[in-house]
Amino acid sequence: MSDAGPDPEISLRLLEIFAAMMRSSTTTEAAKILHISQPAVSAGLRQLEANLGLRLFERRSRRLDPTNDAHTLYKEISPLFGRCAGLRSARGKCGWA
Repeated sequence: MSDAGPDPEISLRLLEIFAAMMRSSTTTEAAKILHISQPAVSAGLRQLEANLGLRLFERRSRRLDPTNDAHTLYKEISPLFGRCAGLRSARGKCGWA
């Protein structure tokens, strides 16, 4: 990934869409995981790419193939989602709403 200029602001939701796509084989499957529409997944991925200034997926005849930048980003954000899962678990154990 390149280091050109200030860090872009990226929403956690866009990263969640990206992570679901990396774990799925299609945008439809990612949409089902997230309980959103397939066009919302596609739009979120395009927005993330625009915000980062990176191409995360090669678009080939209705397929999205992750680029090297996508694999690098996924490796960097995966621990974040592990922590979020831990918070959800703690919330249930502590009776947080």
